[in-house]
Amino acid sequence: MEILWFEDSNHRPYGIAPLMVDRDRVCFLASKEVSDYCDFLLSPKKEERERFFENLLHYFIQNHSGKKIELLNIPQSSFTLSFLDSLSSRTPMSCSQRESEVTPVLKLPSSYQEFLQNLDKKNRHELRRKLRRIDSLPDARTETWREPQKMAGMVSQFIQLHREGSQEKEEFWKKKGMEDFFKDLCSRFSSRGWIEGETLFKGKELLSILITFSYSGRIYFYNGAFNRRYSRYSPGIYLFHRSIQKAISEGRKEVNFLRGKESYKYEFGSGEHRIFDLTLTPEK
Repeated sequence: MEILWFEDSNHRPYGIAPLMVDRDRVCFLASKEVSDYCDFLLSPKKEERERFFENLLHYFIQNHSGKKIELLNIPQSSFTLSFLDSLSSRTPMSCSQRESEVTPVLKLPSSYQEFLQNLDKKNRHELRRKLRRIDSLPDARTETWREPQKMAGMVSQFIQLHREGSQEKEEFWKKKGMEDFFKDLCSRFSSRGWIEGETLFKGKELLSILITFSYSGRIYFYNGAFNRRYSRYSPGIYLFHRSIQKAISEGRKEVNFLRGKESYKYEFGSGEHRIFDLTLTPEK
């Protein structure tokens, strides 16, 4: 692990680079399995961003000469894509980038009625039909989890429900440190008010859980799980809809479904944002 902290003469930070280093490469302190977006933490001032990338490239050349710099999951709006590409022409490194993923993003209107009107006729009909299925269940209820003490119990239920979804998901949770990572993430984020757990029950039986990040006027759908015995009721869709409806009422700007082109994400009227992997390669 290598955390680079860049500051001015007054000890005020203007950039942070969270990195991992091994024998032949440098990369973000992140994992593609659980990190949807990766980037450097930068000052909003253009001249300080430029200084950051100039100093970062100088650091790479001085300390990691000969290593490949692999930076994954950078959003299309990031300054990193343009700055590193332009600055690399002045260094003994070549820069390449490729589109690696897309994230469906829904721009939120000012009213729920407008959201429904923006859906095409087929998707609007299907959504209402799926909502009625849950509403017809006796004892169906939803609950929102925010407090750190409650989140600890919620994430344990989420892990259990998620791992029951398929053999692939069971193998995911067997990976060393994965459960600890999710529990720690939920604990840290809930203490800052950045995370919520939306749950759907039938009586005491858990039907679905949706984990969402809430930050800077936006909602991010990080992960979800549902009870396979109730798949015909579309409990996951019910919670997505509930979260979108609540986000509109709170005046949020958008909801982000994060990585993946699953068809259900587009049924809510989402557009696409692109994600890139950027590689700096030493020139021979």
